[in-house]
Amino acid sequence: MQIEQFRTPQGGFFFWVRLPGVDTFELQKRAAAFKVGLRPGARFSSAGGLGEYMRLGFSFYEAEGIEEGLRRLAQCL
Repeated sequence: MQIEQFRTPQGGFFFWVRLPGVDTFELQKRAAAFKVGLRPGARFSSAGGLGEYMRLGFSFYEAEGIEEGLRRLAQCL
């Protein structure tokens, strides 16, 4: 899977990642088996939107931990 668009966040503690055609609830289950936590975007929308987005936290981990988590997440996709 290729990243088609990336915007540097202006602030905050999370990255929002758009994954067209991916069931992020199912991805959350698969990622947990690789010890990677993510949250489906739909959990943060009262209107039922954000279904093709996931939210990743980055403020707690060092760069090496984030890189390892992204490698594991890539195995799930």
